[in-house]
Amino acid sequence: MSITLATLQKAALDAVPALQKKTLWAANAISTDFSADIQNPLDTVEVNVIGTPTDAVVMGDKFSDAAGGDVTAVKIQLNAKPIHKTFKLTRAQAIQANNGGDVLTKMLAANAVACVNKLMADAFALGTKDALGAPILVTASDAMTYKKAVAVKTAGTAAGMNTDGRVLVLDSATHDALLGDDKVTNIYNTQIATNAVSEGSLPKIAGMTVLEAPTFPNTDNAIGYLMLPQALAIVARAFEPVAANDSWTIMVEPNSGLPLVVKTWSNADTEEEFVTVSLLYAVKLLQPSAMKRITSVAD
Repeated sequence: MSITLATLQKAALDAVPALQKKTLWAANAISTDFSADIQNPLDTVEVNVIGTPTDAVVMGDKFSDAAGGDVTAVKIQLNAKPIHKTFKLTRAQAIQANNGGDVLTKMLAANAVACVNKLMADAFALGTKDALGAPILVTASDAMTYKKAVAVKTAGTAAGMNTDGRVLVLDSATHDALLGDDKVTNIYNTQIATNAVSEGSLPKIAGMTVLEAPTFPNTDNAIGYLMLPQALAIVARAFEPVAANDSWTIMVEPNSGLPLVVKTWSNADTEEEFVTVSLLYAVKLLQPSAMKRITSVAD
């Protein structure tokens, strides 16, 4: 028994909450341009990147037109091949899904999250020492503290990074070490500190938004990055599957607009149902000066 289009659409909608947790963290760290508009692999899309604000210069009774915080339109070519994650259901599981069971929803959520993890790993893989230059060096990653986070901020300032909108993206071990620092907990009131402990998330540290990367490529011994959103860009678009005669739908994460294409087809011989979650995307390093690699090992 094939999964119906109505079942597929409902499961995709029900899987969205699990996906939200994996996309929201990226919104503050990276310039994103997501749309459910149908495009093709290798199409070129134009992304608006917001520059660093600069002080206006008054000349007489008018502001000068010399600006450094312009919006820059950057052209990015979509990848030739989307990310694909496929799973299969037995005939009994397909029947269960059509009758309101949650197995399809759970599998869709897991595979959608896997697509997003691959996307983010590809984005941060651009943050190499060759691309970004000398890193900010801290001591062992398992000893990240509030004091060291402040030192990272100071190093970013010394490197000329704009102070507004800085995001400190850390791998899990480094993030957890900072989360466990007594000073981090004690400098906030009880309510915020309790949320940090229970949710495993941090409020701003020394004026920097702190994020844990769910997946991290550990590029050139990086344990994290100090960055501004204009450093990296990610674009994603919906697309029409090759076998459009199969049932398919578009799954959209509502907060970021990230689109994933979900397709299902059957094998009549084995009575198995296959479902593929796909993500058509591209990543690009825009401004290397807006991203500093953090390492615990000297290059």
